[in-house]
Amino acid sequence: MNKGTCFPVFFPYEYCNLLEDYLSHTKTAVNRLASGYDELESANAVIKWMRSVIQKIYQHYFPPGSELLEINSGTGTDAVILATKGIKIFANDISPAMIEILRTKAIT
Repeated sequence: MNKGTCFPVFFPYEYCNLLEDYLSHTKTAVNRLASGYDELESANAVIKWMRSVIQKIYQHYFPPGSELLEINSGTGTDAVILATKGIKIFANDISPAMIEILRTKAIT
């Protein structure tokens, strides 16, 4: 890194190490949650309700053939549902473990 700012969030250079530490810890924590994430979410009535509402909103604003970037896609619950509705999804997540689960869902 050169002196100036940290990419991609443009923090002052003095904060770059702090940001890298934070992202590293976040990635580690989310990786640990990945294997049980869907089970936890499916047992939560509020999250199930929120997903049903957001799915209706997505489908209203994004007709089949639309392209959508999903940031922090986790295990891809929304991405997979939207893909079945004909929406092209570009999903990302800080956690390789979450993305691996998403890939498995997308294939099946």
